[in-house]
Amino acid sequence: MDTKFLEALATVILPIVMTSLMGIITYKIEYRDKKKEKELERAEALRKEEADRFEQFRKEEKELHEELKRMIRENTERTFLNAEASKDVLRYMLTRYHAEYMIQGYITSHQLDVFSELYNTYHALGGNGTATHLFEEVSNLPVRNDCPSVSPYQKVLQMANDKKEG
Repeated sequence: MDTKFLEALATVILPIVMTSLMGIITYKIEYRDKKKEKELERAEALRKEEADRFEQFRKEEKELHEELKRMIRENTERTFLNAEASKDVLRYMLTRYHAEYMIQGYITSHQLDVFSELYNTYHALGGNGTATHLFEEVSNLPVRNDCPSVSPYQKVLQMANDKKEG
């Protein structure tokens, strides 16, 4: 073959081949860039979704924390009210038993044990000195285990029943 023919052929074909190669290379680069861009968009969407979930979690956590604080506050208030109510009931019982034992004029060891337990519980709940005075008076009564302990209230009920029957 003739060199001039080869040169002419190379002059025509070489630019075509080079242009084709450049087109293929450019296409591959653009394809890779678009693929990376889509991956970045997906990663950004996942990051945003994760951030939204985290924000929702924080919101729910804050709501639960507030609800827990409210429940603790309510429970504390109820506990305080229950303690106060218990103290009131104990004070009533101490006052009633004090009156009963003072009318009776003596106390049995069992009655003294019961009264002491009530007083100690009342005192542990923060009861005032009024019960201390009652306890001291009851403790100074003579202890008699030879006499039956009959409540004055039971005596009054018995008398009322006797009147109805007779």
